Amino acid sequence: LSNQDRWLLKSMDNLLSSNKVFGKKGVFYPSIVSNPCDRYVYLSYNGLLPAQAISGNLQRIFDNGSYLEYRMKKYFERMNILIKQEVPCKFDNPIISGRIDFILRHPKLNTVLLELKSIKGSLFDELDGPQETHGIQAQVYLHLNKLGINTGYVLYENKDNQELKCFRVEKDDDAFAKILDRCYTIMSLRAAPTECSGEFYCDCRKVKL
Repeated sequence: LSNQDRWLLKSMDNLLSSNKVFGKKGVFYPSIVSNPCDRYVYLSYNGLLPAQAISGNLQRIFDNGSYLEYRMKKYFERMNILIKQEVPCKFDNPIISGRIDFILRHPKLNTVLLELKSIKGSLFDELDGPQETHGIQAQVYLHLNKLGINTGYVLYENKDNQELKCFRVEKDDDAFAKILDRCYTIMSLRAAPTECSGEFYCDCRKVKL
């Protein structure tokens, strides 16, 4: 790397780097309630997660995900199945707020919702159904949408070669009841759980209370 001229790389990283706070106190988000760590969900709900340092490289990853949505929107338009994109939805008690990636026209089911994910190749190859966190997110959206949609899909694109996999998720009232019960339990806690029950990289580990 010593023969590189770092001017352009450093300038771009300086442009893209930032600190961001994700989420809002008193609100659950589908991407939050799907996290297996109760400590993380508690900290997020109570506005106790620190601002996350977004490096230039991480911002480019986010931007690449946004471009994936743009490409898929164009494909769905050409297929004449796109109804809506980035559809806001909300549940009042507990407050759960989110945005559905796509509402699509289906030849037999009338309308379906779709969650779009990009994933690295090693994980893509292992998929034989939606990842648990993504299935939970889809389940939440199936209950929050106001269009009576009972079927959703999680569409994965392999980051390495753009291969696709798509899995169907049906509305399940019992599954959603468990999600709500977990939210109510976390809302009732007087203090954050002391142990992380998530992955080794869980952001709750950065918080000392």
